[in-house]
Amino acid sequence: MNTGFLKEIGLSDGEAIIYIALLKNGSCSVSRLAEFSGQHRTHIYDTLEKLKEKGLVSYVKKSNKKYFQASDPESLLGYIDEKRKRIEDNIDELKKLKEISREKTQVEVYKGTEGMKNLYRDIIKTGEEVCLFGSGGQLREKMPVFAKQYFRDVKKHGINHKIMFTLGTEPTESSEYKYLSKEYKSPLVTYSYGDKAILSIWGEELIGVLIDNKEFAQGFRQQFDLLWNQNSRLFTGKEGFVYAIFEVLEGGGKEVLNMGYDTRLRKQYGAEVGDKWQSERVRKGLSFLSINNDSKANREYCKGRSQEFYFQYRFLPPYVCGPATYFICGTKMSVTYYSSQELKTLLVEDEEVVKQHIQHFKDSWKHASE
Repeated sequence: MNTGFLKEIGLSDGEAIIYIALLKNGSCSVSRLAEFSGQHRTHIYDTLEKLKEKGLVSYVKKSNKKYFQASDPESLLGYIDEKRKRIEDNIDELKKLKEISREKTQVEVYKGTEGMKNLYRDIIKTGEEVCLFGSGGQLREKMPVFAKQYFRDVKKHGINHKIMFTLGTEPTESSEYKYLSKEYKSPLVTYSYGDKAILSIWGEELIGVLIDNKEFAQGFRQQFDLLWNQNSRLFTGKEGFVYAIFEVLEGGGKEVLNMGYDTRLRKQYGAEVGDKWQSERVRKGLSFLSINNDSKANREYCKGRSQEFYFQYRFLPPYVCGPATYFICGTKMSVTYYSSQELKTLLVEDEEVVKQHIQHFKDSWKHASE
């Protein structure tokens, strides 16, 4: 039997071996224990004394000879309860010692899964809003069982999380979130809550650095807020383009305006993405006006798809539309440059900038041909 769990609760290797031997073989003399356990008799006597002190072994005398027997396994729970009570009786004194050294010890390093768990438990204990930058779902990937417990406790205690995810990461409950381009993904994830900050490294070795310093935490929060509140974010590649155009549909408007569309863009992101986006737009009840680059391919595409997805379209020469296309809905706009091999998309949430582009679209619509 694996005795590892007995060592985890405080038994030594020898204590675990002798205890298991007694459970298996019942009442035994020391000589028989030596035979069953492979331990030296002198060592066995010392081990039995320690197990008796823990309440895990007792003995009876028969013909002036001691026979030892293991206590019921449930006595292990009593042993643990006694250790817990000793800790509880002394916890206040330990906390006082911690307070005395707090000013000297502002940085603490934790390693491994158990160390990381302690950091997340401190977040729950503090109970204040958490700002998290650079998350790529590392906690759920590396520690899935604990992650479920953590987010359950977050929800239970109503601890809001503001998270800057990297693209491709599933959001979590009890959180506000925004996405960053995939280039931001790294093993380093930073947290700020209350007067504390955590720098966590999710590499082959898990490392967490807890910094208990009000000024440092406030400085991190200021940097986080600048990024959180910025009104434009740049994304690269197909994944960033797809995220941005679907995010535009959440802009709160009643119609979507598109300028500069070209079938070359459709080849880069894939027809299935376009159909899915159009279906979502129709589901939301948003009308669609589109000014396309004037080409034979674009005219054929619009003629074939406009009735299926219910949109109006017009055309302008490519030199008027430029090398980019934009989508606008309400207060959000995406601008995608598709002339290069890799798509580059700017997601804009600046009300004044969006208003100017809406006016530009209306003026262009008047001069576009059907």
